[in-house]
Amino acid sequence: MKAKTRETTELYSVPETHNLGTDRWQSEYPNLREVNSFSTKNRVEFLDFLSWEYRKFKVKSKIQSASFQGVELRLFGAHPYMPAHPTMQSLKFTNCTFSTDLFLTNCPQLQNITIDDCKGILTLKELNLKKLIFKAEKDQQTVQLTKTRVFGVYLDKKLIGGDCNFKTMDNRPVVKVDYSIKQRKVEMTEEQKKFQKDKMEMSQTNNLGLNCLEESLAVVDSWLHELGK
Repeated sequence: MKAKTRETTELYSVPETHNLGTDRWQSEYPNLREVNSFSTKNRVEFLDFLSWEYRKFKVKSKIQSASFQGVELRLFGAHPYMPAHPTMQSLKFTNCTFSTDLFLTNCPQLQNITIDDCKGILTLKELNLKKLIFKAEKDQQTVQLTKTRVFGVYLDKKLIGGDCNFKTMDNRPVVKVDYSIKQRKVEMTEEQKKFQKDKMEMSQTNNLGLNCLEESLAVVDSWLHELGK
């Protein structure tokens, strides 16, 4: 079995002593797909260590998922496009602290976010998410949505809402959002409409034939009754 090298590594676990945000480590792992951060000592600049090289040094990113555990997350300066990531698809936060004014935006590929036992508030701005997963009811208090659409909101594995457009819910906790699932009106194709019409006509024809048969049997029964007199 060929030993893993920096060029072939797809999963990187950030060591606690790693200075996230000053080291050009992503360029050292060109095929990186997943990053885990379990730092409990240092505050880290939220997603900066995942995207800063992509923006500053034009390093092509392949990262698709990242997880944070026991990390205090904060913003990187005042850059209007931070924090963001071009290829990130999944994020998970476990026992994290979201610092003041923390937000996430400009992640066109992002589909899933999981929040588990976190503190503070994370604002999601102008995102289109497939799943927003809360591991406990209290976790709903840690997220605010601004012009963000979520197709499925889950409490652990239970679907509690979906297809919700939160464009009018700026600066409100998720817990106050109406999670009622919108009912979609299903439009039939022309072929389906024709099939439905033919089915109804056939049903009417069958009913008409049955009525005629019943009338004929009634006439025959009447004749037999007369002959038996």
